[in-house]
Amino acid sequence: MVSFKDITEDRHQPLDLSRELEKLRIQVGLAEQGVPIEETYGAVAVDGFASSKDFVPREDSVSYTNGDSYQGWMLGPLRHGRGRHSCSSGDVYEGSWAYDKRDGRGRLSLSNGMEYEGEWKADLAHGQARCRYPNGGVYQGEFAADKRCGWGEHRFPDGSVYEGEWEADAMQGRGVMRGADGSTFEGEWRAGERARGKQRSADGSSEYTGDFSGEFYHGEGTLWQRGSRRYRGSWVQGLQEGQGRCEYADGSAYEGAWLGGQRHGVGRWSGGGPEPEAYVGEWVRDRRQGRGVLTRGRDAAFKYVGEFREDQRWGRGTCAFPDGAKYEGDWVRDAREGQGACAYPSGDRYRGSWLADRRHGRGACRFADGTVFRGEWDADEWVQSSADPAKSRVAGPGLTRAAAGAEAAFAIEARDEAGNRRLSGGDEFKVLALGSDVSAAATGAVEDRGDGSYRVTLTPQVAGLYRLHVTTADAEHVAQSPYPLRVLPGPPALRQCIVRVESEEGGTGQEEKGAEDDGAEEKGAEETALARPRASAQLVTRPGCPAVVEIAVRDAFGNA
Repeated sequence: MVSFKDITEDRHQPLDLSRELEKLRIQVGLAEQGVPIEETYGAVAVDGFASSKDFVPREDSVSYTNGDSYQGWMLGPLRHGRGRHSCSSGDVYEGSWAYDKRDGRGRLSLSNGMEYEGEWKADLAHGQARCRYPNGGVYQGEFAADKRCGWGEHRFPDGSVYEGEWEADAMQGRGVMRGADGSTFEGEWRAGERARGKQRSADGSSEYTGDFSGEFYHGEGTLWQRGSRRYRGSWVQGLQEGQGRCEYADGSAYEGAWLGGQRHGVGRWSGGGPEPEAYVGEWVRDRRQGRGVLTRGRDAAFKYVGEFREDQRWGRGTCAFPDGAKYEGDWVRDAREGQGACAYPSGDRYRGSWLADRRHGRGACRFADGTVFRGEWDADEWVQSSADPAKSRVAGPGLTRAAAGAEAAFAIEARDEAGNRRLSGGDEFKVLALGSDVSAAATGAVEDRGDGSYRVTLTPQVAGLYRLHVTTADAEHVAQSPYPLRVLPGPPALRQCIVRVESEEGGTGQEEKGAEDDGAEEKGAEETALARPRASAQLVTRPGCPAVVEIAVRDAFGNA
């Protein structure tokens, strides 16, 4: 609208005072009729409202210089009332007008296929309407300022339907989306995207409640999938990420850190089988990897503390087994492998090399009975060389001292080339005692006890000094062989004793073997050995005539 200020101060353009006064007069007349006065009406009003008749609505048709045409009611040069406006582009509006603007109910058909039918205000879609879009989508609901705003239903080309609140042509606020596949989402929308709510699959097998970002689960939410799992926790772009708890259909559960939809970081897992099982520790890409603690059984009878790799015990770790065994050392693919020590419930203790969960390679085992084996192992069994004569041991009273006719005994302890006691029998030993007299010899009997020890017995019959030879089957001397062996005479045997008598009367001497005396008391071998081999005594034959009796004491084998 031109003001008096404009008239008096505009010095840049030549002023047609009579025209400006006419423009003001027409605008005043329009205002009296209730027409909104706008500055843009000024030039048109000068030409269109030439007389008072122009202020009365009339039905007319107009052709415009741009090729458009209008047919309907007008007020002066303004479209006003019912009318049809056809554009040269093919667009057509038919409906109500108010002072040259679409206002009220009307139908707009665009050349691109869009159709709008509903309410208008000030030349803008505003109010209740139905709109079909070029892509086939259909909206029915509220508009404001040419945009979907308020409550409305939109049917998308793919068959999905949204019903709910809109703002600025976007889904905003509360609403329900029903997918073409039968799935549903009900909840809050923000800027055309899901913000928070509940999404349910068509068959009801899956349901998510929580935060969204676009089509993705994003933020905090709970996902339930029939026959699979229930997860509650953090999401990023549709994948579990952050902290969360997942319960699986098999009864197992995990609570802890997630990354990219996988267990990653520190978390706790519990099994769902009949035997309790749990793991607390580090995860990498859905697998146990790093440090952790794995337990199984009631009261955690099985417990492993150590390193994991690819979901298996791998690296250094300590494990307590249900049978009471305890192992500390290296692991590879869930099996003891490398260097480690194990204490068994039997009391045995092993330290050394392992392979495929068995003792294998170099190692030492102290058995419950105190026996120690150091050497090579294969498939959990010791691997020993045959008895090494230099490392074997010989000991016992019968090794250096014996009595004629009595059994002498000693023991051989077989040892391998590493000095370990042989833990099984099978070795062959020979024992032979040789005296200074070629005829004096004694062969020992060797008893294999099956545990690496051997009992040797021999019974020499000739008293004297011997050399005791302890050899292997290959005639190699064992330990300090040969050993000096002293064989003492046995206990006196009366039948072997010789008696000689000498008299001062000059009687001749006489020798004879003693007769058996059942009442005689024989002395033990030890006492006999210490006694002198000959004894003498005086014997009175007649009064005043003494006699000398000499007795040569011998054992049963004639040893003096």
